[in-house]
Amino acid sequence: MKKNISLLLLSHSGAPVRQMTLSKTFIGFICFCLLGGGIGVGVIVYDYTFLRTQAVDNQSLKSKVNDQFDQITGQRKEIQTFAQAINKLKLQLVQLDDFENEVRRMAKIDKSDSITEPNDLFGVGGAMPDDLNPQIPLTEKHDDLIEEMYEQVVCIDNALSGQKKQFSSLINGLDDKLEILASTPSIHPCRGRITSGFGYRKSPFKSKKLAFHKGYDIATKSGTPIRATANGVVIFSGYKGPLGRLITIDHGNRITTSYGHARKLLKKKGDVVKRGDIIAKVGTSGRTTGAHVHYEVRIKDIPVNPEKFFLD
Repeated sequence: MKKNISLLLLSHSGAPVRQMTLSKTFIGFICFCLLGGGIGVGVIVYDYTFLRTQAVDNQSLKSKVNDQFDQITGQRKEIQTFAQAINKLKLQLVQLDDFENEVRRMAKIDKSDSITEPNDLFGVGGAMPDDLNPQIPLTEKHDDLIEEMYEQVVCIDNALSGQKKQFSSLINGLDDKLEILASTPSIHPCRGRITSGFGYRKSPFKSKKLAFHKGYDIATKSGTPIRATANGVVIFSGYKGPLGRLITIDHGNRITTSYGHARKLLKKKGDVVKRGDIIAKVGTSGRTTGAHVHYEVRIKDIPVNPEKFFLD
């Protein structure tokens, strides 16, 4: 049996029928070629599609890499900025410590016992850590810089903690000083003419003998306000022999002041007064030759010269 295939070709125009005879081997070859061509085209199309997809993915990956590089560059610039800020903060801490020491020197307040060395700010020895190098290239040694920054931040945190304690003790010391100053006589009880100072004088009365004057006499118009010369508590308010109407104030630290010959007393025993408060009115009560205030300052009940306390 022949392995041929005959094909009849018909035409719609009425032309004679044509016959074409093809061997099965030839037809198989044609089919094989067509199948191979189809497979080849399919492979080419697949490769093209795959490569195009890969190109898109590569472009996306490249864009992500660029974005990440920009982020890393930005982060490294921020690290450089933080390094500069740390250097500046250390300098400010040193300046703050110098300021504290100057205030302590002027106020004569020692540092607390929690710090044994005067300049022990950044740890034992008090030396400030070397400045960081914020100009390090963006591609070099940033891990080392970050580690050093962390160490210095810990150091600064400890210094801040110590500085806070020192300022707290300084404030307490200043408060004590201010309280002492506020309770120390420092102003005139009133303004007027000084008619008699502290010390020995001839008596203004008939005897004319030498007598020790324990205070300071300020002559002024009757009714002039008499003011407390420091903070304190009234411990006497009443009539007291030759001094007439008298107010005595206890200022603490065993310091007292007295104001005599008043026309009118405006404070009573137990009243708390502040420096400058009006406590009485100038008068002529008691033994006196005219309107004035007799002002005394006593320490441990010993009269002292009031003139040494006047700051106004």
